[in-house]
Amino acid sequence: GLVSFRHVDGDAGTSEVADAINGSGRYHVTTSVIDGRAFIRVAVGQTTTEARHVDGLWDVVDASAAPPAG
Repeated sequence: GLVSFRHVDGDAGTSEVADAINGSGRYHVTTSVIDGRAFIRVAVGQTTTEARHVDGLWDVVDASAAPPAG
């Protein structure tokens, strides 16, 4: 399946999340732009993908998209 999403902080936040995901060394996502708005594309299509893989990706998304503590 394909899931597309963007950060509530717009293009800058979306780029930061994509960079964090790709920088993790465990996952790779692509970015795209429609109507001048950036978004992240996540494709899950490998037959050996398990729920733990998707959960791991979500952990990276969640951690990188959260507002800074303080």
